[in-house]
Amino acid sequence: MPSDICRSGFFPELKTVFTIMTDDDKQLICVRAQQNGKGLHTTLNNALMGQYFRFRLGLKNGEKITLKHLMKYGRTDVDLYKIDEETYLMDFSV
Repeated sequence: MPSDICRSGFFPELKTVFTIMTDDDKQLICVRAQQNGKGLHTTLNNALMGQYFRFRLGLKNGEKITLKHLMKYGRTDVDLYKIDEETYLMDFSV
């Protein structure tokens, strides 16, 4: 995540648990992680976020996601909306 978003207060503080609801009715329980909180990780198993995106892209579990996959799907980004201090909506629809 870009540093200006990290500093904006949009996401909770580092290591604070929050929920990302998806446009296809899934839930990802997440925390900010990595250096300066620039990454979003799923708490119980960080592979869950990767599995979610692979499923949406129609890829096999563990397959590397490439720009070509994203272009074929029709998106190279996600939209995130803050619902409240603990809940966000992620839109990855085409």
